[in-house]
Amino acid sequence: QWTVGMSSSIDALAGINAGDGVNFATVPESLKAGIINVSSTTNVKIGGMWIFKTDTVGCINSLLEDGSPPNVTVQPGNVSTSLGSNVTLSCQATGCGSRITWYKDNKGVSTGQYLVIPAVKPSSRGLYICRAVSTCGYASLGEASITIQGVHQYSAQIMLNTSMASDIAVKLSTFLEGRSVLNKTANIVFANVSYQSATVDVLITLAVNSSYTYAYDIVITDLYALLLVAFQNVQISAAALQIQRFDGCPPLLAAGTNSLEWPESEIGTVRTISLCIQRRCGGSYSSGAQWEPIVITCSSFTPSDVSRAVSSLESLLNDSLSKPEVANLLLQNVDKLLQIDRETIFESNVGARLLNILNFYSNNAIINQTTVFAGRTFAIQLEDVDVFNGVQCFSGKNFSVDLGSVDLALAGNKSFDKSSISSSSTENTTASVYVTSQCPNTLR
Repeated sequence: QWTVGMSSSIDALAGINAGDGVNFATVPESLKAGIINVSSTTNVKIGGMWIFKTDTVGCINSLLEDGSPPNVTVQPGNVSTSLGSNVTLSCQATGCGSRITWYKDNKGVSTGQYLVIPAVKPSSRGLYICRAVSTCGYASLGEASITIQGVHQYSAQIMLNTSMASDIAVKLSTFLEGRSVLNKTANIVFANVSYQSATVDVLITLAVNSSYTYAYDIVITDLYALLLVAFQNVQISAAALQIQRFDGCPPLLAAGTNSLEWPESEIGTVRTISLCIQRRCGGSYSSGAQWEPIVITCSSFTPSDVSRAVSSLESLLNDSLSKPEVANLLLQNVDKLLQIDRETIFESNVGARLLNILNFYSNNAIINQTTVFAGRTFAIQLEDVDVFNGVQCFSGKNFSVDLGSVDLALAGNKSFDKSSISSSSTENTTASVYVTSQCPNTLR
């Protein structure tokens, strides 16, 4: 067995090195306590034997039996630190010599084994990815996260009665920074002010005593009152003021209810209601948090579950009109609910509400290109058609779109406004629109 020397506490490194600083390969468990068992490990089925080769392009490659990529270890994995402290992350990659790149928010931020983050600030928080790419083509990922103890950010958007000057922005920031709030248990450490004409955005960074917790509305009320005092001090007149959490998702009410459905949540947190309905607080610490669309995770519901799920879907309607990713999730979840047994749908009294969701989306969605959704219970294809051809319009013409195969048989020859749905079978379903003599500009 291998051991460490009497004068060293560092675990042994085993492998091969080309000496050029680029091409090298190490045995798994190198520099770890497990290297002491190297005599029983192998990549050629002979205990204690490891074989490496140099290919025609100079790559030194570990002949792992399973062809696995480099093993990546990031240390420390999760860092909870204080504002202004220094953090160093290390990415250890074994196997064929690897090129290491660090990423944050899908952008490359550094290269090399170590990532040094001096004087941690609020935007330093988040998930860091270490990507190791071997010279033989293999790639592996490792990750670490950084959080700052007691730091919370809130964004305030202010509409002014008059335009704002640059010196006023400086005065506002100076007034706010260092101020105490929440009964002197929190201080404003940063107040970043940006403005354009009569619109002002203030990003407030609070350092809160970790032994205190406050309800969301109490924090908002306290900051609101402080901003009003600040406006008087710098002599600006606000027409409207809106404040919300920036580095976390604010609490949300489900549509049509007075009860809180989605509580205030940190970025990366997944909330669950009624067991089957989930929602994640997404976004980033640099661009702000935002609630992601809800996800329905099961197919067995009680009537109350279904009603709450539909309320959550209704709250997504406005976003779905302009955001394709939200629209797709909305339609997927409607499709899941329509697959529930008819008795539950009837008892929950949501049939008309689900149809209203589909009608509202179909009639109001912003269409930049042909939009198609094909589910198990329905299919939608949206397309804006210009009915003019030069000067003469297509009056009296019929336009039809093939919706493809759907599981739900559609009743034939039933009119809805100017459109009709006809089907000879569930495999040949079309939607058609008859152009009247009024010659509308576009058809949907």
